[in-house]
Amino acid sequence: MHIRSDKMLIVLPADHPLAGQRVIAVEDLKDEPLIMFPRERSEGHFDHIARHIRPTMDPAGIVFQPRPDEEAMIAAVGEGAGFTVAAARRIAQTQVPGTIALPLAPPLRTDLGLAWRLNTPHDLTRSFAELAQS
Repeated sequence: MHIRSDKMLIVLPADHPLAGQRVIAVEDLKDEPLIMFPRERSEGHFDHIARHIRPTMDPAGIVFQPRPDEEAMIAAVGEGAGFTVAAARRIAQTQVPGTIALPLAPPLRTDLGLAWRLNTPHDLTRSFAELAQS
């Protein structure tokens, strides 16, 4: 079940040379260190972002953040470790001094979904699914 689709933004240090751009082109990031969570934490989400930002999947340009959350990755950007990709709705909730969030070209979106076993139709599962969609 599809829950929502989120626009993803690039988060850069506020003093980065690209910070003055209105939109960041993927090609402009090719030599920049990308801060990501370890792939085993969320393989599908990791691959979706990496295919868009790092199509060659060269792990040499990826800085792995041990904490698998956007707040930790944005904090690492604020410390100058590189750039990251985060959902626009999360960035609005997480303000880290010394960072700036900008749209990406081509744009990147990520989908959030919910799945459960069909052979266990439970009232609680159904209620949760309805709540998640609202």
